[in-house]
Order: sequence, then structure tokens, then C-alpha cells
Amino acid sequence: MPRFIQHLGPRYVARLQATDIVKFMTYSASTSLSILLANIAPSQKGPAVADLMNVVQNGMSLAETSVIFALSPMGNVGRGGKEKEVGEGERKWEAAMEGDVYEVRSTSLDVSMWKLGGASVALGLVQYAKTAHEVSRTLSVLTGGLRNSWQNSEDMERLRGYEILAAILRNKSHLVNMTGFEILFEFLGLNFRSPDQSTIVNTAAYRAIALNFQLWAHTIPEIQRVHLEHFTTLLQTSRHKKFNMKQCLRKMGLVRKLLFALQTDWYPLDSVPWLVEALRVVAEASFSADDVVKPIVAFLAANLHETASGAASPRSVISRIDQNHPQMKAEQVLAMLVSLIQSPPMYQKFIGALPAARIYLLLLGERPTAGIATAILRMVAVSLKASATFSRKFELASGWSILKTVLPYGWCEAAQEAAIDILLGPVEAGNDRNVVTCSHVVPLLFGVLQSQLDVVTGLNQHDHCYNDAIEATAFAESLLEQVIAIHSSSMTFRQIFKSQTTTQYFLDMYRAFVVALSQAAEIPLASIRLLEKLTHLSLSIALDTAVAAQQKQDILDVLQLAEAVLNPRDSQESSIDTTVFVPKRPARRSRMSSSRLSVHLGERTVQRSIARINDWRKTVIATEKKRLRKNILDLREEHRQITSLTEWSTLLTVERGLWPGVASAPKWRLDETEGPYRVRKKLENDLENVSFKVESRSHQSNIREPDSEAQSMLQPEVPPWAESYEITSADADDHLDEEVQEDKHRRVRHELEPGDVIEAVYTVARIAGVDSSPGLLIFGRTHLYMLDGLMENDDGEIIDVHDAPEKLFFVPGSIVELDGPQRALRWTYEQIINYSDRTCLFRDVALELYFRDSRSLLLVFLQKTQRQATNDKLLAVVNRSGYSNDAVTPSILKSPLVGRLSGRVSGRLSAKVLMSFRMDELSTAQRKWQAREISNFAYISILNQLSGRTPNDATQYPVFPWVLSDYTSKTLNLDSEASYRDLTRPMGALTEGRREAAESRYQSLQSVEEKPFHFGTHFSSSMIVCHFLIRMAPFTNMFKTLQGGDWDLPDRLFADIARAYHSAATDIRGDVRELIPEFFSCPEFLENSQHLDFGISQTSGERIDNVKLPPWAKEDPLLFVTLNRQALESDYVSHHLPAWIDLIWGCKQRDVDSLNVFHPLSYEGTIDLDSITDEVERKATVGIIHNFGQTPRKLFSSVHPDRMMHGTSALRSGQFMDSWKTSICFLRVHGLKEVCHHAPFSVICTLSGLRTDIGVPVHGLTIDIVGEKIIPVPRGALIVPSRPHETIEWVNNSAGDLRVLVDRKAVEVIEAAFCTCAAFADAETVRSDSFFPVTTGIHSIIAGDWIGRLHGQAMAVDSGRCEFKRASDTKSSGADSETSAHTSDALSFRAGGVRRGFPTMVHCLHLAAINESTGYIATCSSEKLMLHTINGRSIAVLDLTDLAISQTYPPITSLAFHEREYSSQGLIATGAPDGTITFRTWNTNNTPDGEKARWEFVTLKTLKVKSPEGDGRLLRNTSPCVTAVRFVGETLYHGEDTGRAYCWELPD
Repeated sequence: MPRFIQHLGPRYVARLQATDIVKFMTYSASTSLSILLANIAPSQKGPAVADLMNVVQNGMSLAETSVIFALSPMGNVGRGGKEKEVGEGERKWEAAMEGDVYEVRSTSLDVSMWKLGGASVALGLVQYAKTAHEVSRTLSVLTGGLRNSWQNSEDMERLRGYEILAAILRNKSHLVNMTGFEILFEFLGLNFRSPDQSTIVNTAAYRAIALNFQLWAHTIPEIQRVHLEHFTTLLQTSRHKKFNMKQCLRKMGLVRKLLFALQTDWYPLDSVPWLVEALRVVAEASFSADDVVKPIVAFLAANLHETASGAASPRSVISRIDQNHPQMKAEQVLAMLVSLIQSPPMYQKFIGALPAARIYLLLLGERPTAGIATAILRMVAVSLKASATFSRKFELASGWSILKTVLPYGWCEAAQEAAIDILLGPVEAGNDRNVVTCSHVVPLLFGVLQSQLDVVTGLNQHDHCYNDAIEATAFAESLLEQVIAIHSSSMTFRQIFKSQTTTQYFLDMYRAFVVALSQAAEIPLASIRLLEKLTHLSLSIALDTAVAAQQKQDILDVLQLAEAVLNPRDSQESSIDTTVFVPKRPARRSRMSSSRLSVHLGERTVQRSIARINDWRKTVIATEKKRLRKNILDLREEHRQITSLTEWSTLLTVERGLWPGVASAPKWRLDETEGPYRVRKKLENDLENVSFKVESRSHQSNIREPDSEAQSMLQPEVPPWAESYEITSADADDHLDEEVQEDKHRRVRHELEPGDVIEAVYTVARIAGVDSSPGLLIFGRTHLYMLDGLMENDDGEIIDVHDAPEKLFFVPGSIVELDGPQRALRWTYEQIINYSDRTCLFRDVALELYFRDSRSLLLVFLQKTQRQATNDKLLAVVNRSGYSNDAVTPSILKSPLVGRLSGRVSGRLSAKVLMSFRMDELSTAQRKWQAREISNFAYISILNQLSGRTPNDATQYPVFPWVLSDYTSKTLNLDSEASYRDLTRPMGALTEGRREAAESRYQSLQSVEEKPFHFGTHFSSSMIVCHFLIRMAPFTNMFKTLQGGDWDLPDRLFADIARAYHSAATDIRGDVRELIPEFFSCPEFLENSQHLDFGISQTSGERIDNVKLPPWAKEDPLLFVTLNRQALESDYVSHHLPAWIDLIWGCKQRDVDSLNVFHPLSYEGTIDLDSITDEVERKATVGIIHNFGQTPRKLFSSVHPDRMMHGTSALRSGQFMDSWKTSICFLRVHGLKEVCHHAPFSVICTLSGLRTDIGVPVHGLTIDIVGEKIIPVPRGALIVPSRPHETIEWVNNSAGDLRVLVDRKAVEVIEAAFCTCAAFADAETVRSDSFFPVTTGIHSIIAGDWIGRLHGQAMAVDSGRCEFKRASDTKSSGADSETSAHTSDALSFRAGGVRRGFPTMVHCLHLAAINESTGYIATCSSEKLMLHTINGRSIAVLDLTDLAISQTYPPITSLAFHEREYSSQGLIATGAPDGTITFRTWNTNNTPDGEKARWEFVTLKTLKVKSPEGDGRLLRNTSPCVTAVRFVGETLYHGEDTGRAYCWELPD
């Protein structure tokens, strides 16, 4: 255990309480522990090893009560007392300095790197290096920052930094010097000073860098050699060679990687021997069947012979296969294999993996080279030595006959030596080489000799391996001399000729040579010498008693003919004395004929066997081609993946990055995140929109118990009868040719979460505005993926969209985007809230999904059946995830505590209808609108959603009405009906002239028997949407695309609100367009923030810039949107809105009398595009639908009911504030009775539920849904909203712990979190500023997930006072079900993520609040109270310097918004140190005439909190400090520094 604690390293400063403590270990430390465990014998493994493994897996779990004293370099050591009381009966010891002790702090490289930006900084340095010296120095910085830092190491793996580094170095390979190489490999674990201590400490980095042969092959030759020699260091020199192989390299596929490198042209030919030697070292270290033997043999079979390289090979722009030298490289590998199997253990593994006899013949080929022939003979010799039965096996496989046939094509001195070794045994001590060990070689030697003699005589002039007849004569003479010597010295050799077949081989050779010479016109002297030696051998054979009499006579006949050739004379008398031949009984002729027939049949068997071997070889070659193609495609895909990883570089070059780009105005685009009622108003930086989701890997898995020892290398030999020896391709496949599985999903597997598998793939098109991006919808086992730019072809293979036929991705009417940003999105199934069927051009083939992160996805399928299949899968997913949000449930609405939540909660519930509202719930929404429980805006949004309108599709964008007609007055009078538009008529019928034109058009079309309509345009279309949003990306490009690539004429652009209304309402030649939701929610669309050049108006001569606003808007888009929304929620609009609904969604949707008939193709069900087979007609119909627009789906068949107009129209804060009665006490806690004192509040509860010391100040107020009460929360703590018995605490101590408590007991500790603030974004998600930035799935287990991170100092928001807001959703069910809001991510703490940014602050912010309904952000420092929009636009600023009343507290100590679904006047409550609570709003009422609107805070009411009598915690004549405020519905709660919390009731 002490060793484990020591290995935690210098950066660990916590107290051994985390369950994942192993993550704090460095790479070298984890490797050291792994080696320790590997070196412990199984018999010695006792409780200590078990305890150590338990700590590795589960942490030390040191109890808090066990900590007596803790001293950390991260802590503050003060002077004074050593003991303090932290709780009742609980004391802790602290360190204190006495005497001449001084505190010294230093910041190391790795800590500085982390604060600057983590691993991205070092990668950026390497990227920017321009010289070899700079590369080596930056590599030193990188490795130094990673070596001892778990944060940087974790960041490096999260970013896939090692793969990125390899890609960077690959482009700088010419700059990598020996110093840089040593720096890198020392980081990987090599020890250049003590090579025997080398081991792999970082497998992830080693795999990405050391095994990137493409990188090192392009360095200088010296580094190539040293790189390849490092395998020898790791696997032979190192003391830890077994650990390196078994625990680190075994599963990396080293042999296949080296073989693939050999097949490329990466390495020069001079470096190939080093590569082969590295292959030998690796193969020897792990000589197994699947990892070594089969890959090498398959490589050899495919590359040893010319036929393999002559076939077409796959090509790649990244990896070019070497087509010129495959045989040369393969011969070197073959020689290496021969050297390996010289070892008996390795040979046993070799024959255990493959049938040796057939493999030798497969590798031999029909035309072996000298090197191949020699190697095969050496392998045969090894087999003969190792097994007495091999000769018989080889004979049954026709091996000896095939050798006799093909060996002459690869004969050389080495082959001759190898053949003699087979014949007589190897040259070794104790072998006199006079005894024949394998007689099967003799016919082989005669066959070689015959082929040589045929070359000498000219019978074979081309089909041989010799340069000329002279070289063939020399080889023949050498072989003949050796055979003569063996015949004369070896009795066993002479006994071989008892075989008539062997003797016949010799006799036929001898006769053919003599006959050829006898017919030659001139005989060279060399041939004469050959004939003399051959005659001498034949005489010796004939004189031997082992030869049959008939064959002796045949030899005598040839001898006489040879004598005639050697000594031509006129006399025909022979000088040979035939009496020396001992007469024997002549053999029967039939026996001799049988011998010749056997030779003939043997030749036929050989040819048949060779043909089968060739078929086998072709199979192996085809398999290896597939494997080679797969490797090339995998490599190309890997390079593409790494190239697409831009997060690390983007974070460095953004506006606030370490190396920001060229200073220029940032480009902004509308974020797809949706707020309440699917409103999109948040902008995001167009250049900084990067994905923060990268596969996380951990090096902690390096620590593990060693695998059990492998089985003994010695394997029992298989008896000869255990296998068949007939060679067939089918038999061969079983042994060598594994089927290479073509990974058709290769292109997408890297996008999968670790451990996830693909279950279904659908080709879809993602719709965004008018663009359609083809891609894949992938269902994994745990996640859903949407990948742009890829498609599945008919064969099921994933291909690039550019290579796919148009029919696979063409969405009629959309603009197909093939070259835009390729997005890769993923969600866990728990993030899917719901889905709904949608239409695209009235085709029922679309689907919209809604996610917890407030985003949605609109997809179009090729066929409805595919959409239905997706629906079935999603239904199972949603049911399986069982999503529900416990933060707001229908039952809580019945609680007295939140019974007054009608404003905020009802609004939030009604937004859920925009995602999962069913048609049978339409009546519920209608009833709520009639009862004034939801706003007009909310109700119109609901109707848009139910009718199929969605902000994802510009052709079906939500429709909103023009509500005002006064765009010329300086002051807008919302109480005058003259200010409003007539909502009972469509826009095309607001004037008499327009009504007459509409009727005339209708009658004219009717008269020519065409389907009549009143208007040739529509109130909603993609062009209308892009026309209004032309100044806001991405609609800017969409508009230009619709216009053919350029702007429209300046006078036709959207430039003036008044002119736009005139065109839509009064101009006979104008349009009939209605509005979009941005007119009521998003002021940014009215500003030309991108400074686009729209041209100059010919009418006014002014340059088109920002939209010209009505005078009453005072040149402020925010004021225009605010007043327009007030008009929409006015009594006049509420009274007349049903009439407008009848026109758009109701009974008057096609009413002739109301002049409300549009082109027939704009209505759903008029035409079926799928039924149109003619492509020209189909495209024309699509164009008409686009031009005329699409009418929303009809929702009502009868007249829409009116709204209840009695009572107050809205709760206006400015009206009820003065009616507060400060002498009345309101108790709203169900079941709790408290005594009221003289102050105008009542005690709710104290902090005794959280702390025994009730004097801890309240810093937060949490709703306890279960107990129906408000829980005060101290500094550094959070109550889980859905489970109030669970708490998250972060203690500002040296360890930086973050703890999870259940029933006040710590169940999990996150160490080194160093959190300064945190907040719940929803019921299950915590966001913080710590090293552990996002926590999800609270309930005893916290799981981190990265969405981005700030580096640098701690967040400048006071602990516990930052605020995050995200989706808060509730699953609805039953008749009384409520709907919930779909709120936006109101504030992003990502660097550069807030538009325009906040003003430069001298003092840090200590308070932040976010209004979920509007997205407004309130921040407070000691000097200023500021209000911003969600996009960072400053609304109002309040100077607080004159309000400072305490030196202990800032002027404002607490802050909260009053939220309703809609309120015409905003309200914010602030608490102060003097016990006052101030209510403020903001308006432009004091703006001077003729000037731009000036927003300012206005104080509405100030409440004074009085301390209870006899409260000893406060000094006399002092008031408690209001440290927390919170609105719950119409009730205000506040907390104090006394530890108490109180409530105020707002009147109706």
C-alpha cells in the first residue's frame, strides 16, 4: 500500500478518498505497479495483492473520520492554533508555521500548461515548429507537461492527442532528429542509458506514435534503424521483455503491421533488412499460430512468386503499394522464417498451426528462385530432423516428386548444399556423413542433374535458371563430383540403387545425355569431362551388386555408346570388358515395364498436385488482396478521422484563445438550441462551433493482473494417419486462409462510443432551413448517431455521399448540401425526449426528434417504410429509457407550496406540447388559453407544432400574425384599436382594393375551368422566411442560394418594417405574408451585425443596413420586439385571435367568402408527389409548392371559441407591488405551523437539516418536492432537486474534493475537482467550473462528461452563486397532464461563447441569475448590477458604488428573477447587507425624444427585513444580511446569514 501511495505522484494533493484514485497515477507509476503484479508468482499472491487490486479498482475509500491531520502543498498553512472545532464533538488538526518558516510556491511546467489550455497548447507548439531544433524542444515541452500530470494526460487522451501528434510529425518527418526521437521514446518508456530497464509505460501513445511506420519510414536512415531496433531493446534486451510482450504488445497486431509496412514503398530498399530483423524479433517474442505463423505464411504465399505481384493491387493516395520488389522482400522474410523454425519449440508451434508438408509446396511454387528453393530445402531438413514420419507425409503429398520437377528452376550452390544435408544429415559433431538419412533426395538430385545436362546439350535452351550452358556445365560438374564421392564412400548410398525406379532415373538421364552428344556436330571439352565423370559413375553403379541384371545390361549398352562418343574409332569393337559384370538371372520384362510405368504415372500425379497447389495459392492471394485493401482503407479512414479532429486547434485560435486568428469581427449564427415554445434566439460564433464530444480513454487500464502463463511450447506430434495428404483448396482454406471480413461500417466506427455496436443504419437527409444534408442515422446499442456526408449503398457499405447516386439522397425541393460542414452528432437514448412524424412537401416521410439538450433533428427518409421502422426502434428506445423529469411533475402543482406556480410552471409545462403534444390534447391547450393560463404566443406556437410547422424547415416555418398597423407614430398606444391590424381578414383582404383584386382573380380562374384561388402568393414560404432573416446566418446563405447565388435588388430586400407591412397589407401588387416568431422574440435579426453589403436603395439613395424601425421603437430592436410582444398579448389581440386562427388552422382555411383560398397545391392532400412518375412534371410540381408555400394542416372544423376576457388581463408587476400589505404574514408551507413575530415574514425552516450549526449563512434555496418545503443551502452545497435527501458538496480545502452525500453520509468523493461554483442545469445534470466540469446521473454515482472547459484561474463567480439553465422537461400523462418548457442553454461559459462579451470588469462577478423565459442574464459585482440578453447585449447597468453600506458584504448579496411564461414588465429582486429586498424593473421611459432608447433600472419597491427579538446572533440595532432570494411562483423566499429562511406572498 505505501508503494501505491508513493506512485500517486507529485500532483496528487487529496486525501485518498476517491473511488477512482487510480486516475491520478502517472503512466510510469501504473506501469511499475503492473510489473510488480506480473512478477509475483501465483503461489505468493496473498491478501496484500488482493488488497492492492481492490484499491486499484475501487480506491482506498479512506473515511473522513480517519483523517487526523492533513498537510498539502495546495493548502494554506497559517500561524497560530493547531486545532479547530468543525462540528459537535468533532475536531480537526491543522498545520501552523512557527519560527523562521516561509511559504514558497512554484508553478511547474505541467500546471502552467493545464492553466493555459492543457494538451492543446503543447500540440500547438509542435504544430508551429519550423526547424529540427524547434521540433525537438517542443516535443520536450509536450512530454514534460504530460509525464507527471494526470490532468494533461487525461486531456491528451480525450483529444486523441497522440494520434494528432503522430499526424503532425508525419508532416514534419524531415525535421525529426535524433534528439526528438529520444525525447519521444523516453516518454514512451525506453531507457537509453539502461536499455535493460526499458518498458512500455503508455500503450495509447506507443500504439499511435511508435507503431506509425509511415511516420518513421520518412525520417533519416539513422532514425529508421534506431526506431526498428527499439523492438530488440523491448523484446530481447529489457529485463521486462515478457511484460512488454504479454501485457503491452500482444494485442497490437505488430506482425501484421510490419508485414503491411513491407508491402508499401515507405521504406527504401536499404532499410528493408532492418524491417525484416524487427519482424524477426517480434515474431520470436510471440511465436503463435494466429499472430505470427499464419500472417507470415499468407504473406509469403501471396508475394513469393511473380503471379502475385502481377495482379492488380489496390491503390491509395495515402499508401502506395510497392509493385517492384515484393518477391525480394518476401524472400528475406522467408529466410527469417527458416531461421526461426530452427528452434525446436518454434517448429512445434509452426507445425501445430499449419500442415508443414503442404505449406512447403505452397511456398515453393512452380518456378522457385534460388533463394526460395534453398529455404524450402532447409525447412524440409528441419522437419526431417524433428520428425521421423515427415518423409512419409511429404511423399503422400507428392512433395518429393514436385521437388524433383520444380527444384531445377531454383538450383544454386546453397540449394545443392541443402539437398546434400537432407541426404546425409546436417554437418554437425558426431555425424560422419557416410550414412544416407533420406533416400528420397537421390531422384531429386538426378532430376536436377538431368535438367543441367539438357541445358548443356541444348535440349533446353530457355526454360532454366542458368545464364548459359557454361554455368550449367559448372553446376552439373560440381553436383556429379559430389555424387561420385558419396557413392564411393557410402554403402547406404549404393544400396539406394536396389530400387529399380531410382536406377531407371539415372539410366534415362545418362542415355539422353549420351545420345545428345552422339548427335552433336562438335562436342565441347567441358561436355567431354562431364561424360567421362558420368561414365565413371555409371560403371560404379553397374559394378555394384545391388543393381538388377537387366538394368546392368542397359547401363552396359549406354556405356558402349558413350565409349563411341569419347573414343571415336573406325573399329566397332568395345574396350569395355563385359565379363566383369557378374551374370545374374534376368528379371522379367514385366517388372521393368512396371518401373517405367510408375515413373510415367508419377509425372501425371505431380502435374495434378501442382495444379491444386496453384488453385490454393490463388485463393491465398485473393484473401491477401482483400486484407491489403482493408488495411489501406483503414489507414485512409484513420487519416481522415485525425484530420477532422479540430477541437484542439480551434480552442487555441478562437477569439480568446492562446493564438487568436487575425483580429476581425466575429461571425455569428443562430444556434439551433430552442428556448420556450421552440423559440431560437441564442447566437453562436460561426467559427467556434466545434464539437466537444470526443471518445474518452483512460490509461488506468494499464494496471492489471498478469495473464496466466501460456501453455507449453512443445506440442505432441500429430500421427501421420490423423490427416489427409491429398491437397485441395478446400482443405487448405481450413488451415491458412481466414476469411477477411470486409468492414462495411469502417467509415463510422470511430464515431461510436467505446463499447457501442451498430444495430441499424438508415440513409436519411437532415433538413436545416432550405438545405438538406445527406447522411446516416445509426442506432447503436447505447447511442443514436447522425453523421453527415455518408451513405449506405445497396451492398450495405458506407460510402462518401459524393460517390453515391443522386436517388439515394435527393430530397425534392431542397438544396442538397454536399460540401458544407460535415456534422457528427450523437446522443444517449436517455437524451431522447420524444419524436413526431412530419411531412416534407406533403410527403409523409419525415421524422422530428427532440432531445433533452433543447435541440431537435428533422430527418427525411426515402420511403415511408423506413420511417416506420425508425419509429418502431424509437418507440422501444423511449419506453426503455423511461424518461421523466422529477423536477416538475403534475402532482407538484397540487402542493400548497407551489400552488401559485401558475405563471412560470404552467408556461413551462405548455412548452412540452411543442414536442410530444397529441391531437387529443389540443382541447387541453385550448382550455388553458381560454382560461388565460398560457399566453397568445404560447398558444400560437402550440398550433404551429400540431400542424406540422417546425423551425427546422424553412418551407414549414411557424406562422405568426401581423398584430400592429401603426408603424409611423412616435408613441405606440396599445389601448387604441386603431393601432392594430384587422385579424378577422387575411392579409390579402385588408383593403377594398385588395379584396376586389382577389375576387377578380378567383372568378377569372373559375371561368377557364381551372381550380380557382384568391392569391398567387402565400402567407408563408421558404423565401418569406429567408427574406425576413436575411441578416442572420445561416439564413443569409439560404437567401442567396434561393436567389441563384446573389442578393435580390436592394429595393426588394427587407429593409423597413413599415414598408414591409404596407406591401403585405395594402399594396395591390404586394404580397400577403404573415410574420415569423422572431418578430416577437429575437431582436438580433433586425441588425446587420455582419456588415453585409446589400447595396443602395434606388428609391431613397440610402445604403441598406439595419432594418428601419418604427419611430416608437426608438431605433432599438429590443424595444421593438418587446412592444410587438406586448401588442400580441394585448386584450385586443386576445379577443380577435380566434378569428385569425380560423383563417390559418380552422374552418375558414379554404373559405371563399372570407377571401382565403390559396393555390390548390399549397394544401395538404391535394397531390401525391410519389404518384408522379414523369421527372419533369415532378420537379415542376415541387417548384409550384415552393413558390406558393404550404398551408398548415387544418386543426379545427368549427369556429374557434373566444378567450375569457373578464378580470385582469395579466399580472403586471408595477400594479400589484403597491398593494402589498407589509403587516400580513402568509404561511404557505403545507403541514408546517410556525410562530410569526413582528417582522412581515414567517420562519419556514432553519439550516438544522443540513448543519448542526444553525449560524451558517444561507446561500441558496432549493425546493423539496417530496417534503413540500424550501430547503436552505449553505455555501458550497447543492441539493439534488429530484431527491432532496441527496446533496453535493464541495469544500474549499486543499484536496479540492467534491462529495456526494445521501442522508448526510458521503457515498462518493471526487478528488481534485477544485470546484468554486456549481449549479443544476436540470434535475439530473450539474455543471461546474472545476476540472470535473459536468456531472450527470447523480443518485450516488457521478459520471463526468466533457462539454468544454475553461483553463486559467478559477471562475470569477462566488461559490454557489453561479447559475446554469438547461432543458427542464416533464413527461405528461392523463387528462390533467401538464406540459413543460423546453428551455435554452441560457448562458455558455465557453470561451468566446457570448456575443459581444461583457464589459471589462475591475471587480469580479459574485452573482449571476438567468431568466429561463427570456434568456436575460443578470450579473453583479461590487460596483455594478448589469442586465444582458442571452447574446451578451447590454440592456441596463446600475452603478452600485453609492450603495455600499458594509465592508464585509458587497452592496448586493443575492439576486433572482421573477419568472412567468410571459410578463409585460420584467422584475428582479436583490438582497442587501442591511436586510433590504429591492424589486426593480427596467424600461426606456426616460429616453429623451429623438434619441436612441436608453434602458435603465427602475426601483419599484423596497422591503425591510427585521431580526427576531432576542436573536443573539445579531448585534444590537443591526439587521440580518439577505444572502439568498428566490421566487417560487408568486411567492418570494429569502435566506439570511443567520441561517434562517422566510417567505413573502405576492397578492394576485
